[in-house]
Amino acid sequence: MRNTIRKYKFIAVSVFIIALLFVEACNKSTSTITEKIVKPKPLKGELVLWCNKYDEAILSSIARSFEDKNHGVKIDILPVNETKIEEKLQKLRDSGDTKNLPHVVEVNTEQVSYLVNEIPEIFKNITAPHTDILRWKLKETSVDGENYAVPWNTDPKVMLYNADLLKKYNIDPFNIKTWDDLAEYGKKLNGHGIKMFAEYSDGRNNNLLSVMLREQDLNVYNDENEIDIDEDKLYRILAQQKLLYQRGIVDKSGDQKQAIDKLMKGRAAAMIADESIIAAINSDSKYKNHNWQIERLPAFEPGGKNSACGYGKAFMRTNSPDNDIAGKFIQYVMGDREINREIVSQKGYITSSSDVYIYSYFNAGLKRFNNKKLFRFMSEVAEEEKPVIFGSDYSKIMRQISSLAQRVIDNDNKKISDSEMIEKQVNDLMNK
Repeated sequence: MRNTIRKYKFIAVSVFIIALLFVEACNKSTSTITEKIVKPKPLKGELVLWCNKYDEAILSSIARSFEDKNHGVKIDILPVNETKIEEKLQKLRDSGDTKNLPHVVEVNTEQVSYLVNEIPEIFKNITAPHTDILRWKLKETSVDGENYAVPWNTDPKVMLYNADLLKKYNIDPFNIKTWDDLAEYGKKLNGHGIKMFAEYSDGRNNNLLSVMLREQDLNVYNDENEIDIDEDKLYRILAQQKLLYQRGIVDKSGDQKQAIDKLMKGRAAAMIADESIIAAINSDSKYKNHNWQIERLPAFEPGGKNSACGYGKAFMRTNSPDNDIAGKFIQYVMGDREINREIVSQKGYITSSSDVYIYSYFNAGLKRFNNKKLFRFMSEVAEEEKPVIFGSDYSKIMRQISSLAQRVIDNDNKKISDSEMIEKQVNDLMNK
């Protein structure tokens, strides 16, 4: 009996061991099969990206890094003047030379709608990378509900002050909360031959008008893509801008470089700064002997919105086949930790992907700005923004509004009031 029991135990143990070995073999086999299924194919092929001259160096550096990680990939970064993009793409389309289409085109955000409407057969709607893209930026790169670009940077605007100059006259920039405050403190500097505010052109409009339009969330298009301008808001913006000029606190500096030079020389105390200015001050030795202070934009009223962003850049994909390299490269630009460290340090770009805002370099204090956590500060500005609807004629309308703003500033004609000028211009735009 005992022998029989031992015999059955032996058989049971043997069966159990065989079963374990079988399961282990199956697991190994399944694991191997799974690895074969999941393991992605290595990227292979070429990618051509058109960009503006200003971003050529940083994108070339990122491209070399991407190539190092993907040995079968070759990326060509070609600088193209933003005003020539449409013309060059149309020539390729008309000639049927689709082989020479770039795979990716870097554009200003407001160009997306225009390009999609003018040459729709060139571009394809795309899926944003798997990163937490700010919702308002995605809306700005959408056309008729379809996304046609991946927004790159947010271009937050802040006020840059010559801290040494203002300290000399006992002015604390932190106390400048509204545009009226700026005007009042500016009167104090007028007596010393110093302008409070250096205004410059951003290449499209004067930058003061641009930030005021966004502070007031003034859209020129409604959700149906029809021109629909809030006349009261526009009047408030242009009246506030005119007041600053009438108080004599504004210096028309021409371009960005001239404006910052006037701050350095103590001829002006403040200017609106963007990412590129912040990056330059943070890295260029010629700015090291100055103390700078960054604050929020002045608001229209106490407690009002005191933030604004510019247009920013975006990546559009064409219909040229790219073996998925374009999507992977854009995702690399947007989400890679070390790449974004390089982008922030060299360009100051606050990316549209809020995933990277948690990284340590976004929370580092910058010596030239009194150890302020400036990139964190600017990312908070970016997160607060609301979308602008960019219709196909947006740039043309903005030029007309900019021209109107100058006419209002210059207007001292008793026969026609500023409000009448604005009403006429708005009616002309909306009735076209």
